[in-house]
Amino acid sequence: MAAPVVQAILGESQNLEVREAMLLGSHLEGGWSPPFGVGDSGTSFGPYQIHLPAHPGVTRDQAENVQWATDYMYGPYVSGVIRVNPTEWATNPEGAAEKAAYFAEAPAHIYHETRGQATVDAAWRDVQNVLGNPDPQPAPGGGSTIPPGATVPPKEITPDCRQALQDVISGKISKDQCTLICGAPCTSDAAGGLGGLPVVGGPITSVAGAIGSVTDALKFLFSYRGLEVIGGGILILVGIILLGRQVARGAVG
Repeated sequence: MAAPVVQAILGESQNLEVREAMLLGSHLEGGWSPPFGVGDSGTSFGPYQIHLPAHPGVTRDQAENVQWATDYMYGPYVSGVIRVNPTEWATNPEGAAEKAAYFAEAPAHIYHETRGQATVDAAWRDVQNVLGNPDPQPAPGGGSTIPPGATVPPKEITPDCRQALQDVISGKISKDQCTLICGAPCTSDAAGGLGGLPVVGGPITSVAGAIGSVTDALKFLFSYRGLEVIGGGILILVGIILLGRQVARGAVG
């Protein structure tokens, strides 16, 4: 049976790069099975060694809860994956995954500098064994399985993409992060890139369009121009009410 952290990560994401980064990062941070140990002079806990002073509101129990911590760190790891050049994922996936984990975890120094390259290599072999690729070799001409900004829609909507669309609506991840996971832009102007395939709550085009439409509406609402329009509307409404009262008084008189 897979280690608890491995199970949580594989259940959290179906994107290869996100899985590799989270598996490698957690392996190098707190490990894949409890007890996870305590770092940073008693302030960092759990499989991702969440540094509590840097994450106000997070408790030790939450940081050490495998599923909770994996859910919490999912967004930072997706951000980390996006920050790594797709070419590096093609030519040096181990280095790319290490760099993505470094971006997500934000240690003082990247892992091979503090833990040694041999330790990172051993952890990477464990990651590839978990993923069913014991002797990883980058495919010639290969690249990120879901490159940022991709416009070719996937043949089917994965559960990971469904979850990403819900997460971007709730604000858990950004539209760029959603794009990485779904393989097509999660925006209203490019919603057709997702093929209009079904997703929880309606077709993907509708959900993706709602993301852009709601965001644009909120931006306008709180913009200077938006306040002008709202204020003008209120003044017109007040004028109509006052005019109505004067007419009513004249009729009574």
